[in-house]
Amino acid sequence: MCYNPTPLSQRLAGLVENPSLLTPGACRGLDVHRFDIDSMDAGPFVSVCSDGPNGRNSLCDKYRAMSLPTLMFLHPPSKKGSVYEGNQTADDLIAFADELSSTCSLAQDDECTDQQKAWLAEYDALTVDDLKEAASSLDYQAETAKMSMMMVQMQMQETYKDESIPKAAKDAKMKAFEGQAKAASEEIEKAWEQSPSLRMMKIVLREKKKQEKALKAAKKAGFSSVAEHEAAKKVAEEEKAAAEEAAAEKAAAE
Repeated sequence: MCYNPTPLSQRLAGLVENPSLLTPGACRGLDVHRFDIDSMDAGPFVSVCSDGPNGRNSLCDKYRAMSLPTLMFLHPPSKKGSVYEGNQTADDLIAFADELSSTCSLAQDDECTDQQKAWLAEYDALTVDDLKEAASSLDYQAETAKMSMMMVQMQMQETYKDESIPKAAKDAKMKAFEGQAKAASEEIEKAWEQSPSLRMMKIVLREKKKQEKALKAAKKAGFSSVAEHEAAKKVAEEEKAAAEEAAAEKAAAE
């Protein structure tokens, strides 16, 4: 896996300017870079899954890379790498970088597109439990489609290598596998088309969870709303600062 810590937009621009980086042999001759997701910066990244001098990188299997090269990205705060399933043209890559790098949220809807605003309004009307269920369902569909594709590819490879199977039977099996692979590919594409709305759903879910946590803390402190709690904390901080300043002035005078 060829990796460097430059920002997502710069990485994508580099891929666009250097299309050879998208070829399977681009990483050959280079050291295989291994990295720990937990130690990485919070920003999104793109990696190219390919071969190194020591063979296929185990991270390619960990993140279910089904072909070489494979572009992957990380969308904070999630530490689960995701495979880029879109077209690898300049326009598509840059558009994806813009969408992924957007700061659009419930608190910053001025940064949102009209479509993102529509998603925010739709998901903000749902409860946390409903959002969890919807997001989990979409994640499950995407993972199931990818797993199905991996299983079909493994079966195709095993069948192709099995010399004990008569040619006619092997051809029939391979044709059936091709149909299954096509169906899995269509499901993967469908899941990819839903990924922008899923990311917005998860953004709303995180913000709602944060709001619930803040309200719980406010009620525990004896307030009926987060605004009242925040106002009280601000007053307390100002009083503390004033007291510390007065104490410092008194100490200086003595």
